[in-house]
Amino acid sequence: MFLIARGRSYLNELFHLEDKSRLASEDDYKFLSDYIKEVFETMALVNYPYPAEFFSLLPAWPVKVVNLYYNYTGTTKSLCANPSFCPSAEASIGDPRVWTWRYCTEMLMPQCSSGWPNDFYWKTCPFNVEREVEECKTWFDKIGFDRSMFRPRWITQNFGSEFPSASNIVFSNGYLDPWSCGGWSLTPKIEGSLVSIILQNGAHHYDLRGAHSNDTDEMIIMSLL
Repeated sequence: MFLIARGRSYLNELFHLEDKSRLASEDDYKFLSDYIKEVFETMALVNYPYPAEFFSLLPAWPVKVVNLYYNYTGTTKSLCANPSFCPSAEASIGDPRVWTWRYCTEMLMPQCSSGWPNDFYWKTCPFNVEREVEECKTWFDKIGFDRSMFRPRWITQNFGSEFPSASNIVFSNGYLDPWSCGGWSLTPKIEGSLVSIILQNGAHHYDLRGAHSNDTDEMIIMSLL
């Protein structure tokens, strides 16, 4: 659809895109795709039981009302999707380039999309390191970024990856968090002085947020431990 002018015109009207971020060429599909993808990625992260303003103003349990992500107030008449001209939701918590810089220099986290039928994103697997290097160059080439600054193993080389003598740690994790697979354990358990607590309805760092009157019962119980 984005390959022909009529298709791009249809998408511009369908998504009520502002003039400065309308699809004008075949390559513009990328920013619209990322704009839509951000909805699902972010709402999965901030699926809290109460309204929150992390990234964007959202209602409680936003995944249940997915179409409200870019217009929770109901007052938005048009959308600005092109990041070259439009503000990013991530900017609400600081300059998004800070995280991207860390990703490109010291904290690479390999991930990709399997595509249909696993998910509805375009297939990007297998993960390709060199492709990431080129992407980082497009972001930071103007300030001198080059291949030598891309250090995918910096974290483990400096801090290690195995800690068999760890003790007296309480780990908490939530099954609603897309990053939960990176936790110490995906099940509740106790090993010596190591404790794993699981929140069935815990989204991204929900356990680290301040107390709220609409906190789930399991969150209230966990905070008392």
